[in-house]
Amino acid sequence: LTIVDASGIPIDGAQVQAVAQHPLGRAPDVALRFEPIAPGRYRSESALPAGRWKMAFTIRHDGGEQRLLREID
Repeated sequence: LTIVDASGIPIDGAQVQAVAQHPLGRAPDVALRFEPIAPGRYRSESALPAGRWKMAFTIRHDGGEQRLLREID
């Protein structure tokens, strides 16, 4: 996961969490935590099983919070 500001500058020091939901409900929800690996880059501490997932991200930085929804394959 790459996080940048409106100018494209990488955001460091964010707290990133997500909940992965299987779109057809065939698998239980999976809570994920992310760790920084490079400026503005974050990696999940655990892997998801293969397949299609709906991801609900919560990103906290400098007292603010953003929520993002994405589908991944």
